[in-house]
Amino acid sequence: MNRILEFLPVPAVALAMLLYLPVSVHAQASSGSGSNDATDALNSDSNQETGQGSRPTIAARLGAGFRYDFAASLDGGGKMARASVNSSLDVEWNINDQMSLAFRGDGEIDFYDFSGPTTLLAGGDPWDRVQQTGFRAVFRYKLDRWTFSGGGIMQMGWEEDADIGKSITWGGSAGFSYTFSDTLVLGFALAITSRIEDDALFVPIPMIDWRFADKWRISTMAGPAAIPTSGGELIYSITPEIDLALGARWEYRRFRLNDSGPIARRDGVGTVQGIPVWFRMMWRPCKLLRLDGVVGLNAWQKVTLENSGGGLINDTDADPSPFVAAYLTLTF
Repeated sequence: MNRILEFLPVPAVALAMLLYLPVSVHAQASSGSGSNDATDALNSDSNQETGQGSRPTIAARLGAGFRYDFAASLDGGGKMARASVNSSLDVEWNINDQMSLAFRGDGEIDFYDFSGPTTLLAGGDPWDRVQQTGFRAVFRYKLDRWTFSGGGIMQMGWEEDADIGKSITWGGSAGFSYTFSDTLVLGFALAITSRIEDDALFVPIPMIDWRFADKWRISTMAGPAAIPTSGGELIYSITPEIDLALGARWEYRRFRLNDSGPIARRDGVGTVQGIPVWFRMMWRPCKLLRLDGVVGLNAWQKVTLENSGGGLINDTDADPSPFVAAYLTLTF
């Protein structure tokens, strides 16, 4: 952890928040992080707070966050820890009562810390600082209780000093949802995106927002703005301003490596995917501001290192490890 914190002076974090306001579809599924049509525009929060017919013509939402994943032991030896800075900007233009355009830029900077020899790469760390940057545009059309959506995705994932031009991927998404009542919305979307030195990635995205009791609901649309994919959560509302939630999701990060270090990994590709589970507390002190605190466990992680052509060098699983995070969301 000390090594990671050396890379995080206060000015650097502040600059990262500004420079990477547009940043990735958490990677490529979130990319995770192509990904969450259920939260692409400000549907969930703005609809619940202001009502469908009273939304402003243009709405915007700004998100920022920090997450620290404690060191996880890797199969075969060594450990991996990570500190992440997230940021996002969502803008939705309501053209009329039926049509809207939503734009999103989101980003992440990951500071990896590998300690001890690992089976991923002999003679050095697999990678160090990684950046994910992405943009999305989505068109929505409402017809009675139905909402149809479709749009495009552009994203990049690269290690510091890597060739950014070799890190760009493209994709699109399409989906629909149906509002059964004020307490139940169901839908489905499919995101398809190219991948660095690999076949296309297909990501099914179920959508649900079901208030099944007075203070209880299940939702895939309730996470902080800075997280590209909210995952699924069971939520209990203590008060209108405070929520408690239990959730889980799939995370996927894939990125181009730089040309330094051992020959085998130069211009190669790194992949980190996992399934985190968490407990989240949300506090909304006013309508414009939302704060989230998260504690969780990476229940499963897989780390892969490939050469410049996408050929496998090595992969390894990681033991479960805890993480903590904090997020801020501003709605305008």
